[in-house]
Parts: sequence; structure tokens; C-alpha cells
Amino acid sequence: MSFVFPLVCLGKPEGLSGVLSLQAASVHGGWKPLLPPEPKTVLPQFLKFCEGAVMVAHNADFDMSFIIENCKRQGLPEEYTYVDTVGMARFLLPALNRFKLDTVAKAVGVSLDHHHRAVDDAACTAEIFVRFVEMLRERDISDVDTLNKQGNVSVNTIKKLSLIHISEPTRP
Repeated sequence: MSFVFPLVCLGKPEGLSGVLSLQAASVHGGWKPLLPPEPKTVLPQFLKFCEGAVMVAHNADFDMSFIIENCKRQGLPEEYTYVDTVGMARFLLPALNRFKLDTVAKAVGVSLDHHHRAVDDAACTAEIFVRFVEMLRERDISDVDTLNKQGNVSVNTIKKLSLIHISEPTRP
């Protein structure tokens, strides 16, 4: 796992009074910012980690757009199979008015304590996906092709969902 550290002072290095900065605490002999890992280093490691897996995300096109764009820049393969829990929610929870992560989580009884924190949102999405797989099993749906047929949606709805649900105003 790699965390990206901000290139800003998180505290006061002189005298170390007040909040101790992450950078100052981890560097002996002087104040130096920790540089975040570059995509050219992290992306190949991430892709190796994900090799052969299906990626799952809530509003997957948004997340995958960063991966795909950086793959293009590095000349890496950019075709990946991924599942969007928003598309799954539209099929499995059609009565919901909205399909935001916190709304879907609440609907399926998954806790989301720290919304908009990457690790917490990812863990929540994984739990939602597990619940959705259970719900699909109850309907005798065991693969994405069957899900697309049963849901009477196009093949790409689950794999690549449009961002329209974010940009359209809510209609009464």
C-alpha cells in the first residue's frame, strides 16, 4: 500500500512546538518534505497487484479514468474489467431516489463512518459489493452477462456507467 503525502507543512519544524509535522518527524537532521510516489512508480505496482482481478468501484468511470489516463501516458495496457456498484444498485435497488455511496450503504445495512476518506469508502464499496453478490445469488444471477440480460440493460451499463447521475439536477 502506498500513501501520498501532501507537499505542505503540517506543523512547525522550528522548535517542534505545537503540531509535529509528519515530514519533520520522519527526517533526521533537517526539514525536508517527503515527496509522494510518482504514478510511473506506483501504477505498474498497482496493476501487478490487480492482475487477473475484476476491479470494483462506486461510480467506477470516475476512478478508472485516472488509472486509464495514466496508463496511456506510460504506454501501459489500459483495458480492464471493472464493475460499478452504482449500476448494480440501479438494478438491485430501483426504489432508491439516489445512488450515492452513503445512500446505497444505508439501504443495504453497511456502515460508512468516515465518508469521503478513500480507505473507508473503498471498504464500504467492498461490503456493498458482497451484499450485492448475495442479492444476485438469490435471483440466480452468477455473472455480469446474466446481470445485464436480467436487468435489460446494455453490456456496458455495469462495466462503464455514465456520469449523468451526478450532473443532472434532481427532478420533482
